[in-house]
Amino acid sequence: MHELVLELMRSSPCLTQTLFQLATGTRGPRNARWLPDDIEFPDWRFVPHRADLVRTKRDVHDRVRQVAVFEVQLRRDESKHASWPFYVSAARLRWRCPVTLVVVTLRRSVARWSRRPIRLDTAGSVLCPQVIGPDEIPVITSPRRAERCPELAVLSAAAHGRGPYGVEVARAALSCCFGLDRDRAALYSDFVIANLSEQAALAVRNLMLPDGWKPLSKIGRESYDKGFAAGLEESRLALAETILALLGERFSAVSPDVEQTVRAADLERLQRWGRRLLSATSADELLAT
Repeated sequence: MHELVLELMRSSPCLTQTLFQLATGTRGPRNARWLPDDIEFPDWRFVPHRADLVRTKRDVHDRVRQVAVFEVQLRRDESKHASWPFYVSAARLRWRCPVTLVVVTLRRSVARWSRRPIRLDTAGSVLCPQVIGPDEIPVITSPRRAERCPELAVLSAAAHGRGPYGVEVARAALSCCFGLDRDRAALYSDFVIANLSEQAALAVRNLMLPDGWKPLSKIGRESYDKGFAAGLEESRLALAETILALLGERFSAVSPDVEQTVRAADLERLQRWGRRLLSATSADELLAT
């Protein structure tokens, strides 16, 4: 998940520019443009510290006027309160200009934690990260708006796919994914589907995806296989309880050994027992088949 959000930001200058503007309320210095830059900051022990993403805004003379250090944060990590100030200090020392730390997260609880001012000394100096969480990421439901910046639309679907607009944000994001190159389209669409609620994912598959669709990217396959396995297990447990209930109706009391055997059986065996249940003369005869 962390790498996928980061890939969206690496691939799209418009996304990082939008996130910076959402975080700070400004576009940064005029007559300058954002460019990718080195993400490693060596410290005094010559151990490199790697930020997730660094963008520098340069003027027409190639002078750095603004630095944005982006960090994707999907869970609380107290060690970040040591590394984040270091990134900001190292970037300021290197480029001698204002530096903004922007934290991007898909979870409200992590957003609240990330906003906590980081105390730097006993005199009251603090670092205040600028945080982009679900409440700051726009809800993009218009395919036309999604086309302007597909990565922002995908991020919107990831942030809001489990909410009341899950189907709408997914449809907007997927509509612009289909126009991208095959690898990006597969990665982005699988990422969108993986972050939807069960009901939204089912609706989107029925409305927008072809019959027999399966995810192509690694994360998509992992999420799909996990959901498929969970669905099989849910079906197995439900069928086991149904068979036990029918056995109880046909043969009165069901012994603990029979209950244990039925609940431990695989789905294929349960289905076979279900087909033969009406013709069996006893629970033992059924389980012997």
